[in-house]
Order: sequence, then C-alpha cells, then structure tokens
Amino acid sequence: MSTALQIRSQTGKAGDGVATLATIDPATRGGKAAAFVGVGVALALACIWIPIVHLITTWLFPLLGGVMAWKTWTTEATFAEVTAACPECGVALALKDKGAKFPLREGCSSCSTQLEITQVS
Repeated sequence: MSTALQIRSQTGKAGDGVATLATIDPATRGGKAAAFVGVGVALALACIWIPIVHLITTWLFPLLGGVMAWKTWTTEATFAEVTAACPECGVALALKDKGAKFPLREGCSSCSTQLEITQVS
C-alpha cells in the first residue's frame, strides 16, 4: 500500500515523500509478542538462582518482555520502501523496516534534526 508522507522539521521546514507500507498479519504479530513474553519469563526464571541479581532481574525481564510484546503487537505495518528526504539537509531518510505508526518522530541520520512524519490523507 503506497501512502503520501509529510515531513516537518523542528524548525518548521516541511517536505513531502512517498512510502510503501507492508502490513503485518495478526498471527505473526501475536507470535512475536508471545515470544517476547516467553523469553522475558524464561530469563527471569533462570536468574532466580543468582544471589542479589535476582532481586532486580526477576521482575525486570518479564516487564521488558511485556513492553516489547506490546510494541510488537501494536505495530500493524512497516515501511517497505521510502522515498523522502530531510527538509533541513536533503539527505534521504532511512526508515526501511521501521514500524509505521503515525505520527512518527524520527531523527535525521545526517544532521540529527528531529522530524515529525505524518500520513497525508
């Protein structure tokens, strides 16, 4: 699915772009999310036997697994192809394979300007 993008920098400069989005089916997202939760719990169980370390890791690993699972579950599409440039420096944006949840806030890899990328209806 091709979609038009508007890129706006923190200084107010704007530019346009086009992106092709690849949707991720719910079964794949659910499987990856379950894997994150499972790995978090497995790591916590493995750390129970380590003195002092278990005081932090037994709750931290499942929590991190849950956060990553939520992020994976809520990402319904990724950028398959992007034709867009930073409005500040003109360098092509490297968004391929990143989650496409709009509005997207991303830093330019060249000039480090914070960009807000929105989908144009």
